Amino acid sequence: MSTHLTAERCAAFDHEPFTPDELAHLATCALCRAERDAMVSLVTRAAAEAPRAAAADQPRLVTWEAIANGLREETDRQVFPDVASAAVSRETPAAATVHDLSSGAGGVGGRASRWGTAAVRRAAAALLLVGGGAVLGRVSTTSPIGRAVSEVAVGNALGDSEFTSVDNATQVLARAQRDYERASMWLASNDSTARNSDVYRARLAALDQMMAASRAALRDAPQDPVLNHYYLAAYTAREATLQALGGTLPVDKVIERY
Repeated sequence: MSTHLTAERCAAFDHEPFTPDELAHLATCALCRAERDAMVSLVTRAAAEAPRAAAADQPRLVTWEAIANGLREETDRQVFPDVASAAVSRETPAAATVHDLSSGAGGVGGRASRWGTAAVRRAAAALLLVGGGAVLGRVSTTSPIGRAVSEVAVGNALGDSEFTSVDNATQVLARAQRDYERASMWLASNDSTARNSDVYRARLAALDQMMAASRAALRDAPQDPVLNHYYLAAYTAREATLQALGGTLPVDKVIERY
C-alpha cells in the first residue's frame, strides 16, 4: 500500500493488530515506522508509571487541602500578624477553650469560635465607625445636640468595656443595634439641617459602599452576628435616605438614579 498510516491507526496497534498490507507498508516506510515506534514507546512508559502513581502515599485531594491551608495561614501572617497564632489553637481541647471564654482569659481559639477571626472583627469595627459617622453627620456639629452625641460616642468608644461574657456583649450589641436603627430612622424624617439632594446622593453612595463591603464579608462569615447587624443597619439607613431624597424632589419627579 502506498498511503501512509494515520496517527490514529498507529495508536491502535495494541488492541487492533496491523493487517498484512499495513505490515508490508511499515517494512518499507521509515516515516510510518517511526510513528508506530513512538506510539509503542509512549504506551510502554505510561504502563511503567501507573504502579508508582497508584502507590502514592496521599491522594490528590489531601495534598491540595494541605496547600490551601498553608496558603491561608501564610496570608494571615502577612496581612494580620496578630492573629497568626490562631492556627495553634485549632488543636486546643474544646473544654479548655470554653474555660478561657468564661474566665475572661481571652483565649484566641474561644473568641474565634464565637466571633470569627480578628480580620472579621476588624471589618465589623470599621463598619461601626463608618456607620456611626453617617448618623452623626445628620446632626450639625455646631449644635448642642451634635456636640453631645459626638462626645458620648467618642467617650463610649474610648472607655473600658465592662462585659461579663460573650452572651452579655451580644445582648448589649443587639440592644444598641435596635436603638441605632430607630434613631437613624427618626433622624431621616426629622433632620432639618440637610435638605439638599446632593447631600442625600453623597450619603447614598457611601451607604452603597458599606453594604457592598458587608455583603463581601458575609460571604465568608454568613452567620457572624456583628456583620449581619451592620449590613442591616446600612440597609435601614439607605432606605431612610432614599425616602428623604424623594421628599426633596418635585411632585412630578421620581428617583431613577443618583
